[in-house]
Amino acid sequence: MTWTRSYLTLSRMSQPSEQERLHELAERFGIAADYEDNWGRRHLASDRTKRAILAAMGVCAETEDEVRRELAACADAPWLHACDPVLVLRVEEGPRSWSFRMPAEEGEDQHIRILWEAWDEQGTLQQQGETGPRLTPAETRIVGGRRHVRFELPVPSGLALGYYDLKAYAKTPSWSVEGTLRLIVVPPHCFVPSQFSEGERTWGLSLQLYALRSSNNWGVGDFGDLAVFLEWAVKDLGAGIVGLNPLHALRNSRPSHISPYSPESRLYLNVLYLDVERIPEFQESEPAQRMLEDSGFRSGLEALRRKKLVDYDQVYAAKRAVLEALFATFQERHRGGQERTLHPKIPPPQVGRGGRVPGHARASGPVPPIPPVGGRRTAGRGGWTGTRPTHADRFVS
Repeated sequence: MTWTRSYLTLSRMSQPSEQERLHELAERFGIAADYEDNWGRRHLASDRTKRAILAAMGVCAETEDEVRRELAACADAPWLHACDPVLVLRVEEGPRSWSFRMPAEEGEDQHIRILWEAWDEQGTLQQQGETGPRLTPAETRIVGGRRHVRFELPVPSGLALGYYDLKAYAKTPSWSVEGTLRLIVVPPHCFVPSQFSEGERTWGLSLQLYALRSSNNWGVGDFGDLAVFLEWAVKDLGAGIVGLNPLHALRNSRPSHISPYSPESRLYLNVLYLDVERIPEFQESEPAQRMLEDSGFRSGLEALRRKKLVDYDQVYAAKRAVLEALFATFQERHRGGQERTLHPKIPPPQVGRGGRVPGHARASGPVPPIPPVGGRRTAGRGGWTGTRPTHADRFVS
């Protein structure tokens, strides 16, 4: 009897508590268990806070049974996909492996062949190969009443820095499975200037580009101002570094979409920083040039330069008005007036990582129009009453 009681006590002690399970579930979903404030005080996230955040993420964790089910689902989730989402490989690392999972009945393991291909960002096949048969699973698991196996395969060697899609395919008498792993080959560390490697030091300036004033910009510092600033800092002052605020894409509308530290995308730059008069199409666009010759437009630019704070809505309206005219010129001169079919002399518009400009453009618009003077918001519709003005009209008014 004493031995039985001791065994049951030890068994209970070895089982995680409800609080420990909740902590594990929160950790799996990236919820921090604690943080330190500006004064160095440590704050613990309460169970109530963890449950509330999990609920906001669509995870049921109010009862112990729900926490157990969610943990089991988390453990099973990787086995429902052939490949992991991503693998980061540093060029100086030794041999690495990647996982391929699939359902397989007992006795089928030895007959599985896995075919794989490595495609780069330009859609070019870089390497391909085949592994198997007579493979030995690194791990097995029963998921949903079905046996699954996981194989470990060597990562292709000799790949240059960049992003790759590692596509794999395997087949058994019962199943055909395919998956894609995003393989990212990175340098061992960030760029280090040679003088730093040799123990030398340098100094520099920190700049919030949007706050830079000049007689040429449109009420916000732009890349033209930055070029002048860099020349002054480097040639006249001897600076070795200029630190900038993040320049990532924003909606550029008050009050919630102007912080450089809350970008819509970190793959693209903020169009507000464009020096629109230095864009090549400006010299070809008569509509854009007439816009800048308009006295009302010029007085609007002067008013924006005089403001103490950046008027993001009006600066964006002004630049977008001209950018639309430049885009129309680009369409007419270089794309044969076609919206989708590029002229042969223009390369495909796959700007940025993996050609995601169209997706980013969809996510960034359409934006609610800036109201003209006296406009009023239409309740529940996100628009403005009356005739919708052009961007130039909105800016001038």
